[in-house]
Amino acid sequence: MKKILIALLAIATLTACSKKDDDSGTTVAEGTFPVKITDKDSDGKVISVTEFHLQGGKILSHTHRSYENGTPTGKIRITLFSYNGNYITEEKVSDGEDSYTCQYTYNANKQLGKATYVYPKANSENRVEQYEYNGDNLSKKITSKIIHYGTTTATEYTQEDFIRNGDKVTVNKSKYALDADGKKVNETEYVDSNATTIYTLSNGNVIKEEESERYKTTVTEYKYDDKKNPSLNNITTIIKPDYFVIAELSKNNISQKVKTSTSSGGKSESNKIYEYTYSDKNYPLTLKVYKVKEEKKTLDFQSEYTY
Repeated sequence: MKKILIALLAIATLTACSKKDDDSGTTVAEGTFPVKITDKDSDGKVISVTEFHLQGGKILSHTHRSYENGTPTGKIRITLFSYNGNYITEEKVSDGEDSYTCQYTYNANKQLGKATYVYPKANSENRVEQYEYNGDNLSKKITSKIIHYGTTTATEYTQEDFIRNGDKVTVNKSKYALDADGKKVNETEYVDSNATTIYTLSNGNVIKEEESERYKTTVTEYKYDDKKNPSLNNITTIIKPDYFVIAELSKNNISQKVKTSTSSGGKSESNKIYEYTYSDKNYPLTLKVYKVKEEKKTLDFQSEYTY
């Protein structure tokens, strides 16, 4: 459940879609953010344990430990956060392999303007994410990275334009590379990377995604419970400005996900059911994810949350 973990990690950061008058920045309220997440496989064996260290509403660090067959592997990922006031300015991740640093900078409205990722051991992963807004609303996200074509160095861009119309948000995604003179290179290589996704929103939840690529269309439909999603908070809304089109960051918790893909090779469908128990504050305490096939439910994954 990598997306769920990412969503939770993003929780303690900011609110990129609406400027906060109380300037609470990327802080979280006690009892609304998990201090420990335990993920297990279908047999109940621990896959990973993530523990968060909070102080004064700020996430100072978290430690992620991996397991195999319920036994610790010894692989540990440690993440440290630095703040300027109530806003996260730096994230340092160390696990001996995929270590990286991310610097966050904000615009005059305290919206995330840029996130710069640096991977000391994998320069090809270095990237910069830049965000533009129309008032309070995200209008554009551009991700750039340096690439090499033989002896030629170019900058590869992935651009996402956000267009709002009532309860729908259309995201047009395009990918291209420019050389040092600003000329496009290897244009044919990026044709298949272009896509348009239409998101339908309802009551703060993403209820439908319709993605159209060159050779494939994918439609994903979601249902939700009526309880609070701990992944939606000051952190996610600020350091993840596109949170509003990410189903895992919706107002409520996903209860069903049906995904249908259609291509020249035919049609495929997956159906997942999410079942929870809740705290007295209406936040999830446990999660069980089931795969559904021919009306038969099979446990796929489970998580436990401690607040």
